[in-house]
Amino acid sequence: NKRQRGALAKLKAYKTAGLKVYSIYAGGEVTEKGYQFQRQELSESMNFLRGSGAMIEFYIKGDKGNNSTRQQAVKMMQEVAGLANEKGLRVVIYPHSGNYVTPTLSQATTIAKQANRKNLGVMFNLCHYLKEQPQASLKEELVNARDLLWGVSTSGAEENGKSWVQLIKPLGEDSYQQDELLKTLKYVGYKGAIGLQCYQISSDPKMHLKISADSYKDLLKSVN
Repeated sequence: NKRQRGALAKLKAYKTAGLKVYSIYAGGEVTEKGYQFQRQELSESMNFLRGSGAMIEFYIKGDKGNNSTRQQAVKMMQEVAGLANEKGLRVVIYPHSGNYVTPTLSQATTIAKQANRKNLGVMFNLCHYLKEQPQASLKEELVNARDLLWGVSTSGAEENGKSWVQLIKPLGEDSYQQDELLKTLKYVGYKGAIGLQCYQISSDPKMHLKISADSYKDLLKSVN
C-alpha cells in the first residue's frame, strides 16, 4: 500500500528531525459480511511508534449509518486495539464525513464502548462535526464521550459552512465561536492535545501556522 509506505517514511523523517508524533491516521472498511484494513502496514507503523505514546486515529469506511454492520465495526476495532496494545499505543475512532462512523460522535462512542478495550477511545473533529451535525448539542456530544475522549482537532470554520473551504480555515479567520469549544472541553475535563486541521488550506504554511497559533494563544487567555 503506497499510502502506508509513505506514512512510515514520514514517521522516520519526523524522528530524524527530533519531532514528537502525537498521532497517525489509518483506517479500514466494514460490510455486513466482514471488515478489512492494512494489517501489515499498520503493524509496521505501530512498531516504529512503540512506547512513544502516540495514538492511532482510525476511520471506518462503509455504508453510512448502516446499523447491520455495527458488529463488524466493533470486531475490527477490537483487533486494531489489540495490535496497538501490544505496542503500548492507544487508538481513537475518527468520525469522518461520508464514512460509516460519521453521523454523530455518539456513534463512535457507542462502538468504542461495545468494543470494550482499555486502549480504545474516540476523537472529536470540529470540521466533520459541523459538516454532519451542526444542529446537534456540542456539549451533550462531548459529555457523552467524556471518559473516552482522547483526541481533538479544530480549525477555523464558518458557522453555516458546508464545504471544506468554509470548514477548514486558519484560526482567527472564521466566525465559529472557538472559545465555546474550548470551554466545553474544559468542562468535560479534557486534558489531551488539540490538533489543527490543515486539509486543503492553500496559504503559505508558515504564515497559516503563525496566524492560527497566535489566535489559539488568545483563545486560551479567554478560557483560563
